[in-house]
Amino acid sequence: MEDCTSEKVPGVGVLSIWAASGRTADARSDSWLSARLVRDDRTVLVIEDWTGIHDAGKEGPPLKTYPLTKAQLRQLALNPALLP
Repeated sequence: MEDCTSEKVPGVGVLSIWAASGRTADARSDSWLSARLVRDDRTVLVIEDWTGIHDAGKEGPPLKTYPLTKAQLRQLALNPALLP
């Protein structure tokens, strides 16, 4: 994990966002951002923002940047439509 941030979101839970790369997590992938929201009721929401996959079934080359920024990933994780 790289560049990990964690915050307590009042009335929701703890949100952590970090970067990972294929070398440390999954040899088929390039890199990704992960968001994990551990809600106060102990349910967990995980969202991953991939740049691409190095594998025979890939649809094209990996992206040079993440599709979503960390701020957009945070906004998505805290979207009321995804909360109980």
